[in-house]
Amino acid sequence: MNSPGSFPAPAPAGNEPDLRGVVESTAPFRPAPGSDIIGVYMITAVPGLKSCCDRASVTVTHTTRILEGASVDESREIESRYLSPGTRVDVWFVGPVAESYPVQGAADIILVLPDGVDSAGPDESDIYAVKDRHAVELMAIPGVVGVGIEEDSGLPCIVVMLVDESPELREKIPSQLDGFRVKAVVTGEIHPL
Repeated sequence: MNSPGSFPAPAPAGNEPDLRGVVESTAPFRPAPGSDIIGVYMITAVPGLKSCCDRASVTVTHTTRILEGASVDESREIESRYLSPGTRVDVWFVGPVAESYPVQGAADIILVLPDGVDSAGPDESDIYAVKDRHAVELMAIPGVVGVGIEEDSGLPCIVVMLVDESPELREKIPSQLDGFRVKAVVTGEIHPL
């Protein structure tokens, strides 16, 4: 199994998750005083995606990084309460994994994937249609001066060009559209030649 390293290092670029699945249930759990364990989650693998197993009992501790985003590199930390049944996740284990059924192991990183994002990734040829479909609504946001496509870390992404760095403007820009990552870039005003 892949081991991305110990907390707080993120999974290295290109390191595949050990388990790609959906949170099936939360196991009833009462930690003993001084325990590092936050909870235990049953996760069922998504058929057709490469995973270590078809089902796993995943232990979440205080050192587990729980992230939300289209990838580990483009994510933010969230609380464990967001690991509810039906949530789509990628899991990287740390330490020994019991090869029982279901497999049992502690999570180093759990990445909660936004709706519409699949770790198998969208078909790259669709990015132009996705950009065209959303360009009008993006350009209607005050402060957006352009929409384009570029390659970032070897993957295509939709680029939204902003007039300035204001947090209010950045909040209006989605992190992904139809499975493709969206990257906001400050370009300033754009004037035709």
